[in-house]
Amino acid sequence: MTISDPLGTSDEDHQELKSRILAVRETSAVRDRLKSTTCRWCGVPIEYNGVGRPRQYCRDSHRSRASELRTVQRLAGLPVEKGGRTTEPVREVIERTETQTRTTVRTGPARLRMPQSPPEWAVALHQLRRAVRGGRFPGFDDLLLRDLEETIRVVRECRTGALDTTGD
Repeated sequence: MTISDPLGTSDEDHQELKSRILAVRETSAVRDRLKSTTCRWCGVPIEYNGVGRPRQYCRDSHRSRASELRTVQRLAGLPVEKGGRTTEPVREVIERTETQTRTTVRTGPARLRMPQSPPEWAVALHQLRRAVRGGRFPGFDDLLLRDLEETIRVVRECRTGALDTTGD
């Protein structure tokens, strides 16, 4: 270390001067101040006025695009079962449908609504024909046939006026 002596004193005097110094304080401050930055999406320079947090994107649309890209990159790293994406093409699309059926059984006699007019009877008989053709009444064919023949007999009697009112 070189000490400059403006008074031109000798080395012996320097020893004497060094012993008289009680404290030396030197301070140095270097301050960096951000003046501008570049957009993280497109690289365009963005001026910074020194107030608040510096902007990272020059436009809101660039901020949105960068956010979308980060989301896609984050999801690409997850397994597909946990919401991640895959780069492989879709080979199968599976739709799962769950059906719940609730059946209510009530006590007491069932209330059967009987057809009230000839068009309602025509609809009911048409539905009966479809059900028999579809095999919905196996084992009841003879019973159904007997009751329908009896009904046809009663209808014919009503036409001729010889109705027996003592039947069911």
